[in-house]
Amino acid sequence: MTRLIVAAGGGGDAVGWATRDEIPRLASEAFAIRITDALDQPGQPAIRSHDGTHLL
Repeated sequence: MTRLIVAAGGGGDAVGWATRDEIPRLASEAFAIRITDALDQPGQPAIRSHDGTHLL
């Protein structure tokens, strides 16, 4: 199964498809965990501490 990934910043915006397993490679640790939490536990909010890039 694939999900749409939208990224902004750097040299411009990008839109692409990624599998759940590819997400950690494509996004920062703090953002990737938000995506995988949403895919793994829809409707169940997860609270995590991070510095904007890395989990603490």
